[in-house]
Amino acid sequence: MTTTFYGNQGVVNSIILDMETDFEKQLRFLNTIKFTDDFKPEWLPDIVKISFIIEPSLGQFGKPNLVIIAEEKSLQRHVIFVESKISAYDDASEKLNIKLFPNKYKDVGDKLNIRLALMYRLAKAYHYQKDGGFIEDVDEAYKLYHDVPKVLKKPVMIKLCIDKFGYNPDFLFVAMTNDPIDIQPYKNANFLPPIGVSGWRAEKQSFGLISFAMLEEQNLVDPQKGYYASSKENVLHLPAETGSSNNDPTIRTIVLDQWHPDLKLNLEEFLVSLGDRLTTSKVITFNGSYSIKAEDGRTLVKLFADKEKMYITLRNDNIPVVFKDKPRIKIGVGLNAKSFVLIYSGTDDLTGDHYNKLAMELIEIIVDFVEQ
Repeated sequence: MTTTFYGNQGVVNSIILDMETDFEKQLRFLNTIKFTDDFKPEWLPDIVKISFIIEPSLGQFGKPNLVIIAEEKSLQRHVIFVESKISAYDDASEKLNIKLFPNKYKDVGDKLNIRLALMYRLAKAYHYQKDGGFIEDVDEAYKLYHDVPKVLKKPVMIKLCIDKFGYNPDFLFVAMTNDPIDIQPYKNANFLPPIGVSGWRAEKQSFGLISFAMLEEQNLVDPQKGYYASSKENVLHLPAETGSSNNDPTIRTIVLDQWHPDLKLNLEEFLVSLGDRLTTSKVITFNGSYSIKAEDGRTLVKLFADKEKMYITLRNDNIPVVFKDKPRIKIGVGLNAKSFVLIYSGTDDLTGDHYNKLAMELIEIIVDFVEQ
């Protein structure tokens, strides 16, 4: 019998199953996590027991993909909440304002940095919990987090937390992502966990990141065999930024009205045909480009033109291996610049009136990429 795990949670499950009985691998997993400012927890060499909780439902605080409990010989416990996304960290996160909060919480609860912040708030609430009481945000939650207070009321889950976490645990918060091996986590302040400026300054070393590429490099999972290999085959491709470099050209698009009129019409009609095939993603019009955004808000495709050519690009994050050698370009500036893979540039007729093999192939590529 073959068991295949699918989707984001499936990848997490496959990783745990592949190393579940290997304590040395579990320790290496913890040591592979990159914490902010290269912090390394001093208790790591003292761990004698590691256990896992998969996707517990923690009331209004959410459902972390994974909780790791690492225990020392002294019985001191360290609780690590892991939130996972099959994309780069910044892409999966909500942009924050200057106070390090989102402008709104509505419809962004599944963003990676929001989920990490909710686990942080749960940890704070856990320390304030009274015997037998709910686990709930402190009264100043709105002032502290610019959000309504959260609470965990379910007795069976409160008991699980107490039994597994103990009464004076240390808490850490880790993102599991598709970032490259050399990622330096939490460098872009726009996408930090929203715990406020003072909260981040005080607690930033409690936040870390581990990527699928890091796990493979450390031989913690095998991309060729095991549960992880089966799960990876379905949903995981190349790490974000694969093949990109500082020498990649930065593209500054021109406004739509300055595009060559024939190319503009060509691309617009191509988008009509493409739009008929999209189910969960949608086309967004900007001043100088069209974007296709996934259901979770990530920009996965950029289409634009100039006075000479049309261009179709895919976000360089989890792209199929077949595009490994395609040209890379950068779109955006500074820390917000992102790598895209150029899959088409030219002047071919892609309109519905002359529907051709090239147009069909490009549509299939885009649909497979954005709705995988």
